Amino acid sequence: GMVKYDIYGRSDAAPNITLDRNQGIAIVNGGVRVVVEGLSTNGLPAAFGPLGQLDISTDRAVIWSAPGMGVAGGVQSKDAPFEIYMEGNIEFRQGDRIIYADRMFFDVRQQIGVILNAELITPLPQMGSQSGSLLA
Repeated sequence: GMVKYDIYGRSDAAPNITLDRNQGIAIVNGGVRVVVEGLSTNGLPAAFGPLGQLDISTDRAVIWSAPGMGVAGGVQSKDAPFEIYMEGNIEFRQGDRIIYADRMFFDVRQQIGVILNAELITPLPQMGSQSGSLLA
């Protein structure tokens, strides 16, 4: 399978991108939004909801990808490396979940990460036969 990623400015101002296509490294300052589509949800519980797309925005990022990455994004194999280190006002959205953090590293291929100083917003699963209320 393939993974598609797009890189946008976080606001109307274009981000400052330093790109090394041969190494597959992009350093982005000035606010960036990265959208990744086509992620595998194999092995994840259905209760996690739709997890096939990431929507990440941050003030600064370093993105490691397969050599030849484009400034605005691209398409690559799911097996190719794709890692993002982020700093500053991070909003990480996947499915119904949102993570707000100061610093974060995320390995897109393995869908694992490390988060520092974070807040997670996620829906609660239904509780037994109750109708979603926490009060009995």
